[in-house]
Amino acid sequence: MSQVNTIRIGGSATLKVAPDTLRIRIEVNSHFTSNEAAYEQAKANSLQVSASLKSAGLDETLAKTINFDISEDSKPVYEKGRWVGYIKNGYDLNQLFYIDLPVGNKEANDIVKYCTENVPYAEVKLDAYIAEPRKHKLEAISLAVKDAKEKAEIIAQSLGCKLGPILEVNYGCAETRSICYDERDYSVSAATCGAPLAFNGQEEEIEEAVIVIWQLQNPL
Repeated sequence: MSQVNTIRIGGSATLKVAPDTLRIRIEVNSHFTSNEAAYEQAKANSLQVSASLKSAGLDETLAKTINFDISEDSKPVYEKGRWVGYIKNGYDLNQLFYIDLPVGNKEANDIVKYCTENVPYAEVKLDAYIAEPRKHKLEAISLAVKDAKEKAEIIAQSLGCKLGPILEVNYGCAETRSICYDERDYSVSAATCGAPLAFNGQEEEIEEAVIVIWQLQNPL
């Protein structure tokens, strides 16, 4: 039984993709003497975040509450230099809101300014990410396959052969750097003197690789 001649070629592709979504993160951490006071402030904060969208002419439902927590705080008690236990020390309020907008959305400036001025103890951060990374990964896979085929055809032609049927395809044979989310964040405060925020994120890379095995055939 004769051995079938084959050619095994790896293909790869790298795409540079700019973030398309700007995420405004509004985080509030504050302390209150009572649970009721913390809850009332939490309601006020939610209303102000919604109002920031309304003032910018955007749909208020774009604001998403990601975290809401009111927890009892305590502090250690010492007697004659020795720890004897804990005593209640009020309540901590933690809230986190997300507002996602297209990168370059001019209303982002208005929202940031409004929240830093009207939400007490608010820390506002900006993140950029790719909303749908899958379509870019699929494009990179397609280009990697094309790369493998082009190289295989050149090698086969130089050997006086042509490519036959595909015998095997291996995907995921190389590391892929995902760009689903941009980890870096940028703390901002209210824009001064009407100066706009200039934040569009940084291009990230999607890398994909395949290995394809063809049967080699002599030219007819």
